Amino acid sequence: MLEAMARICCHAPLDGFQGSNHGRTICGSQTVMTIHPEPAGVMLAGIFLEGKGHTGPAREDARAPHREVGKMIYTRMESPVGPLTIAGDDSALRFVIFDGGKHQPKRPSEWQESSCHAVAEAVRQLRAYFAGRLTAFDLPVAPDGTSFQKIVWQELKRIPYGDVISYGELASRIGKPKASRAVGAANGANPIPIVIPCHRVIGSNGKLTGYGGGLPIKEKLLILERSRLF
Repeated sequence: MLEAMARICCHAPLDGFQGSNHGRTICGSQTVMTIHPEPAGVMLAGIFLEGKGHTGPAREDARAPHREVGKMIYTRMESPVGPLTIAGDDSALRFVIFDGGKHQPKRPSEWQESSCHAVAEAVRQLRAYFAGRLTAFDLPVAPDGTSFQKIVWQELKRIPYGDVISYGELASRIGKPKASRAVGAANGANPIPIVIPCHRVIGSNGKLTGYGGGLPIKEKLLILERSRLF
């Protein structure tokens, strides 16, 4: 067992957040969603990450149709890891932003505050996740990024709830074993953290490394998931 996870397993579960009682539980070990290629648009990047690691396969859904970016709407929610801004259009979730994170992007002024469409469903499922009643998100998502970034994000979805892998292993899984730094950068540019679980990637030495919301948030997310498995 990696050093970081051995340390995390000794922590108690997160307290003080009950979540919503009306959300449905979604069982399983993987986030259920498809990343849709799309024309260039707003791109909000996170922090650079790097690491080394092990092995595995990969693929990207290249058949998904292109989507036009609709009117962007957002809402804010409280969570055990601090306030979150949830944003998307009428068809898909596009951003989850840690409001207090040092390396987080600022919300564009043209976004309109609302709690309808995909944004409302994302809030409901995030509440269920933090309450320990949901282990796999079932949301339409449309993160904006390069083809390489989308391959990395697609592979992140395959990391089971409560598990971790190294950056090097993630690189090997997409068939680029020498691209740990590029994979780390793509991991850090993930615009939909938690839902696309970039927090489940750690250093090859078992230590937690950079995260857009800050290392304390990354550790809290891993503690939350591990505590629900035992």
